[in-house]
Amino acid sequence: SRSLHLLDISRKSGLKLGPVIYSTVASGSGDAGVWPAARAVLQQWRDDGVTPDRIAYGAVAGAFGEAEHHWRAAGHLLQDMEEASGLAPDMKLYDTAIRACCEKGSRWDAA
Repeated sequence: SRSLHLLDISRKSGLKLGPVIYSTVASGSGDAGVWPAARAVLQQWRDDGVTPDRIAYGAVAGAFGEAEHHWRAAGHLLQDMEEASGLAPDMKLYDTAIRACCEKGSRWDAA
């Protein structure tokens, strides 16, 4: 995606990017229906030596919710959040993941 490309250029130019930029790219990727890009942003954040925060995970979970049939990814994201970042999901993140299961994937039983 173009946003990932611009993010990469910014990183390579030596700019120190903050959570708002990463979260914006992840959210925008979801809005555009490009959920793999949102997941890639999360990985780029880690590659830069920064532990993603709840806002970043929320943006990625929201992107999964925008993509049909990616309800499993939203559930795995919550598990990944705890294992990789040591953060426990909050109610907002659970809500976002549940919505991903119910709305787009038509998998109410997964919720």
